[in-house]
Amino acid sequence: MVYYLFKAVIGSGLKIEISASEYDEIAAAWHSLGPVVDIEEEWDSLIQNYIEFEMELLKAATNSMILSHNSYHDFHQHRLGFARRLSNPLQTCRSYIDHAPHHLGQLNSCDFSSTFNELRNKAHADHFGYRFMDAMRNYAQHRGVPLHSSTWNSDWISDADERKNRLRYVVTANVDLGKVRHDRKFKASVRAEIEGVDRLDVGTMTREYIEALGWVHSELRKAMEGAIAGWKKAIRDAIARYAAATSGGVIGLAAGEFADDGELVNQMSIFEDMLDRHERLTRRNGNLVNLRRRFVSNELLAKKSKQ
Repeated sequence: MVYYLFKAVIGSGLKIEISASEYDEIAAAWHSLGPVVDIEEEWDSLIQNYIEFEMELLKAATNSMILSHNSYHDFHQHRLGFARRLSNPLQTCRSYIDHAPHHLGQLNSCDFSSTFNELRNKAHADHFGYRFMDAMRNYAQHRGVPLHSSTWNSDWISDADERKNRLRYVVTANVDLGKVRHDRKFKASVRAEIEGVDRLDVGTMTREYIEALGWVHSELRKAMEGAIAGWKKAIRDAIARYAAATSGGVIGLAAGEFADDGELVNQMSIFEDMLDRHERLTRRNGNLVNLRRRFVSNELLAKKSKQ
């Protein structure tokens, strides 16, 4: 067998011979980066669904500030909207948890799936919000709607000089814990943790859940950092090597395995775009430390007087 870097396009004749070990390194790197990007895409989907849930609550609060919705029907339509938006992140959280070990299992050279499972188990043990929302995901899939009520509040808030000059609107979504406690299919260990509690704000629990999974994802990235850097270097070195011989022309670049008679046996396309996508997703979905301490407000702030 002979191995080359070449352009898999009509009319391209330049081939750069590489060793079998170089080909194997490029192939291992390329096939490893695919699952890594898959994990980041799963995480991106999770984050986008979570944002949509938060936005649904913010939209409802804005409507409450401006419009009149006070019928039984209106409130329950909003509740169903919250439930629909909540079901999406709960499902994508479960998908992320289930799919990540599968993707990591495709990396034959590294046992990152064990690392992921250890991190996930620690997050589950350390965070009630994780345990509760994970149980609610099962409830939503097998038993019923994951939200049972919503609370609409408006209250005057004071400035530093204690003048009440801003009316704040807040909407929260709640789980009726009495209802889930009476469902014997609801996870027994979590039922024990909510004994004596009547209602929980789902927004607070969801943020803790997302924050805990954010820690898992961040720690997984750290564990994989060295391996990913090595895989990217193998691909970028191959691209740079071919680019140096063609004044930068690398569109259609592939690494190929050829029989001694010149027949192409195997090939893989290699390009910078997948590496760039991984880096963009990583930058876009950064760290979620202290998510529960963050909040969004459309409060109109008075301009500070110039000194």
